[in-house]
Amino acid sequence: MRAGAGECTVWSSAMVWTLASCIEGSKSPDAIILSWLVPRRNTQITHPNHPHWGMTDHLLCCYLRIAVMLYWKKASKTINIAQKRLWKYGREAQRCGAARQATSRKDMGNAQQPQQKWQIQFFTIWTGQQLSLISSAVAEFALVWWLTTTIGSATVLTMATLIAVLPWVVGGPFAGALVDRWNRRAIMIVADGVIALVSAWLAFLFWIGAMQFWHAYIILFLRAIGGMFHLPAMMASTSLMVPQEHLPRVSGLNQAIQGALSIAAPPAGALLLALLPLHAIMGLDVVTAAIAIFSLLFVYIPQPPKAAPATDVSPGKPSLWADLREGGRYLWNWPGRVGVCVLAMMLNFLLSPTFALLPILVAKDLGGDALQLGWLNSAWGSAWS
Repeated sequence: MRAGAGECTVWSSAMVWTLASCIEGSKSPDAIILSWLVPRRNTQITHPNHPHWGMTDHLLCCYLRIAVMLYWKKASKTINIAQKRLWKYGREAQRCGAARQATSRKDMGNAQQPQQKWQIQFFTIWTGQQLSLISSAVAEFALVWWLTTTIGSATVLTMATLIAVLPWVVGGPFAGALVDRWNRRAIMIVADGVIALVSAWLAFLFWIGAMQFWHAYIILFLRAIGGMFHLPAMMASTSLMVPQEHLPRVSGLNQAIQGALSIAAPPAGALLLALLPLHAIMGLDVVTAAIAIFSLLFVYIPQPPKAAPATDVSPGKPSLWADLREGGRYLWNWPGRVGVCVLAMMLNFLLSPTFALLPILVAKDLGGDALQLGWLNSAWGSAWS
């Protein structure tokens, strides 16, 4: 094997050297080949006409020339094959690059489509819900003003405020746990449906002139129960429908709408009281609630994954009390949030009675009407916003 490798090396060197010397023209190829292969021969033999040039030398040189020609032909063929392969690989690389660019454009388009899709779905629901909230605020303002002008009792207004707030205080934690268990779209549809039915009943009572003050207690209680389930369902659905990078913007938009609602709803309610009868105002609330329900029928709201709390030892579904304990433990382990909740509770406890008696102050002591109460409530809302 070593002899064969050395022989191949000598032949290759001889071929390369022969080609180079032929180009330079210093010696004949035959003499150079012989001087490489037969070093013992006289290197001065440079031409076949030399007297010491024999038949063996002629045959050997012819053989080597044929070998060089074959070697060069094979090398040329190899170069041609390499050029063809390079051209083929270049074309394939161009096609792959074009395919990658097309795939990248397609992925960008697919990334934009879900973004546009969530915007359409979310803001379809959001628009209907905001219209329902605006009409509900106007209807509640009109109902409070009716109690003020018809009954004119501070006890009645305080009792109405207590009935409207009590479901939130007592049933709020249970409502949040139940919202996580039930279908959120169904919860919002049922809540809006209850509010629409209550408003329709209220409009009917005002229309036939059979409205009594205790009817207002029932209506405020049912509306509070509907809102108690509707608000956490909408807030929880927002976090699942809106991408994470857009949640701060949507949250800021909701806060801005709430501030604008507290400022604009009371004057709007006073204006509608001057233009429309009470049953027409309640009818507007029914229409907007129907719009909110209609928008929910055609939009899919994702559900959160079911996960048992860490303290629940049962392998099945966690109980309602386990969810309540988990929520309380989460709140208690966040001292800053606990402080904010205590502060909000104290402010509501001190200011809610004052706000509940504000219509009596405007109507009896100040001699104002619904418009003055609306502007005063608007100023109060702007201070809190």
